[in-house]
Amino acid sequence: MPFPKRSVKPEALGERPGTGPGAQVGPAAVWDDLDAVTNSMLAGTLRQLADLLKNATDIFDELDSELHGVACRSEKLLTRIGNVEDKVKGLDARSVPIRE
Repeated sequence: MPFPKRSVKPEALGERPGTGPGAQVGPAAVWDDLDAVTNSMLAGTLRQLADLLKNATDIFDELDSELHGVACRSEKLLTRIGNVEDKVKGLDARSVPIRE
C-alpha cells in the first residue's frame, strides 16, 4: 500500500477561537456577536484555501519536473534513433557476402 505524500483534511470552521486543546477560555459574549462568528469562519476558510493552494502548487511543481525529465529523455531517444537511421541507410545489403 503506497504512503500518501499529502493529506488534506477539513478543519472545524465553526470552532470558537480558544476552544481547541490547550486554549485559554475567553469571554463568551464576544463570540456571540454574529460579525465575530462570520469573520472567524471567513478567516478559517481563507486559511484552508491557502493551504490547499500550497499543496496544489507542490503537486504541479513535481509534475512539471517529471514532465521535463520525460521530455529530455525523449529528446535523447530521438537523437539515438536518428543515429541508427543514418547507419542503416549507409548499409548496402548487396555488397555484403552471404555465407552458404
